[in-house]
Amino acid sequence: MIVVMGIILYLSLRKITAPLISLREATLLVSEGIYDFKVPSEGNTELAQVGATFNFMTGKIKEQIESLSNINRTQKQLIGSLAHELKTPMTAIIGYADTLLTVRLTPERQEKAYQPEARRILPVRKQPVTDNERHVKAFL
Repeated sequence: MIVVMGIILYLSLRKITAPLISLREATLLVSEGIYDFKVPSEGNTELAQVGATFNFMTGKIKEQIESLSNINRTQKQLIGSLAHELKTPMTAIIGYADTLLTVRLTPERQEKAYQPEARRILPVRKQPVTDNERHVKAFL
């Protein structure tokens, strides 16, 4: 009789603890970044409710990770585009400045070379062209 009661008790406890073991295994998988695992959530017991909530939580975490990955990818593309957009005019300006520094021009030709470019670029900086012309002349 005691043996039969022991077997019944063992089987009952095994049935009760099975959802907890499944939940423990699922938490280990989630801690490793695996969110596709679902725990049993059938029935109206408290453990079924915990399982359903756990499954909902892992679904939300997976959605957030995908959303953050998309945002990260978009930010990288934006930064790459901005870097390219900044490099292109800077390359032209550096090339133009190098040419002005390496080619020997008369003062009149220097004046003609830098004035149109200075007027085109420097007003964007909200500085009077006359002040900038003095700086460019001093540089040349």
